[in-house]
Amino acid sequence: MKIHETLQQLDSLLRSSQLEEAESFLKTQTEQAAASGDWETEAVLRNEQMGFYRDCGNFPESLHAAQRARFLYESHHQTNSVSYATTLLNCANAYRASGSYDAAFAAFAAVQSLYQKHLPPDDIRIAGYWNNLALLYQEVQQWENACDCLRNALNLARSKQDCVKIAISCTNLAVSLLHLSQIEEAEALLLEADTILAGRTPSDFHYSAVLAGLGDVCYQKAEFEQAAAYYEAALAEIDLHMGHNNFYEIVSENLRHAYEKCHTFRPHLTGLELSSRFFQTFGLPILEHAFPEMLPELAIGLAGEGSECLGYDDAFSADHDYGPGFCIWVPAHLPEEAQQALQKAYDALPHEFYGIRRTAMPTAVQRVGICTIPSFFSRLLELPHLPETEQEWLSVPESGLAAACSGAIFRDDSGNLTQQRSLLQKGYPEPVRLRRLAQQLARMAQCGQYNYPRMRRRGDYGTAQLYLMQFCTHAMQAVHLIRRQYAPYEKWLLRSTQNLPGFFDFSAQISKLLTMAPACTTCFTESEDPVCRKIQQICNIIEQEVANMMHTSPQENAYLEQTANMLAETAELLEHTEMFRQL
Repeated sequence: MKIHETLQQLDSLLRSSQLEEAESFLKTQTEQAAASGDWETEAVLRNEQMGFYRDCGNFPESLHAAQRARFLYESHHQTNSVSYATTLLNCANAYRASGSYDAAFAAFAAVQSLYQKHLPPDDIRIAGYWNNLALLYQEVQQWENACDCLRNALNLARSKQDCVKIAISCTNLAVSLLHLSQIEEAEALLLEADTILAGRTPSDFHYSAVLAGLGDVCYQKAEFEQAAAYYEAALAEIDLHMGHNNFYEIVSENLRHAYEKCHTFRPHLTGLELSSRFFQTFGLPILEHAFPEMLPELAIGLAGEGSECLGYDDAFSADHDYGPGFCIWVPAHLPEEAQQALQKAYDALPHEFYGIRRTAMPTAVQRVGICTIPSFFSRLLELPHLPETEQEWLSVPESGLAAACSGAIFRDDSGNLTQQRSLLQKGYPEPVRLRRLAQQLARMAQCGQYNYPRMRRRGDYGTAQLYLMQFCTHAMQAVHLIRRQYAPYEKWLLRSTQNLPGFFDFSAQISKLLTMAPACTTCFTESEDPVCRKIQQICNIIEQEVANMMHTSPQENAYLEQTANMLAETAELLEHTEMFRQL
């Protein structure tokens, strides 16, 4: 069996946080090694199982793997070796994690004896021994002994300039120092570890301990809000690498205490707030650490489709395409391999944050992650560029314009994306706006003032209701044009209308009209029908708004097609005037 290839494949699964797949793969490979009688390969894989199950909190399986690994070495009389010492070290950690402290101390003593016999005193593996022995001392609350071990480990790691082991030793030492109320030294060590581990992609699973330790520092300094923020970040990292294990539960309890000290509970973040915090906590450090040369060309934020981009997300929004995530917009000239590297780093980010896990649907293409700036606009506007001509403006779906202008940009050093969005956010060119408004008013007249009562008189109540819904849709789209706003897709059209300045009561009337249940009777009198009266009231409101906008006098109980014709004529006049100016 090619053990190196096996371990590489296992590491790949673990780096991508595929814990179930990793467990299944590790079990299968171990069983195959045992069946073939390849005891050395089986021993290596048993060591992997010990660590995997220990980190996942499955202590019985971890202890079983430890028992089997020791048996393999002992039965083959290979107990006087460095590899057996390493196995004993893993066994000691399994014993410690399961609460078998006497067995753990005995195993550590045997490891020390073998290391002293076979390794030079400055071998970096000895730093691992001190670190792990310190964890046992921490478990039994012998903090001074733990600090002594960790100072040995840190000194050795520094002499070897092993950054990761320096970070691990700093973190473990800080935990012990906090129990001795030596807060300042603990904080300095944790910040040093944070400098080393923050922004790595994929992240090092030890980073969760750094974040949890910084949370403990803030808690002891009575900085409870910041403590909670660190604990939230730690939980995301623990979930990514180890799932909801024992450490996850400990940090969750610490988080609960931090929120209690703040006299609050875990906050309900909007989608934009969640996205912004997720980017600041995990995204920005990775971009600064791994892609500093690209960062000036990138734009980061959350915009496009989705209720959270419009600011309308609620408790029902979390069932699909919702959760921690953000967009990274790249210029079109960025090489494909660079885009793929960014996407790979993005995919390695935690999947859970503030207790929310992203649930993506297959149809939600490019809502978060890496996207070129041109493809972002072309996807939403159905054009290869921003609209320029009147025909292009009229062809663009208005909901696409609303989506392209939605959300927030967290960072855009070049200003490229911000500038293009600003052009769209100015709204339609005036001739286009008036022409689109004329179209909406003409459809309102056709659907509500003409066809609805006509279908009622015919007794075709189903078709009448279809026209009523179309009338309401066109009315809401019309008032968005009056206020120079893009109307979103229909699911949020009523909500958006409610938020338009001066149209709160109008939206309530639309809502009432949509939910009215007219009697199905052949004795239909238009002037007495409450639905027809409400339709005309809405038309009168829009007639008044258009009159105010155009500085004209409103017509009483106007048929809106006449107003639509006036708007179309004005749009044509503006177009000719603009053409004359260009000449």
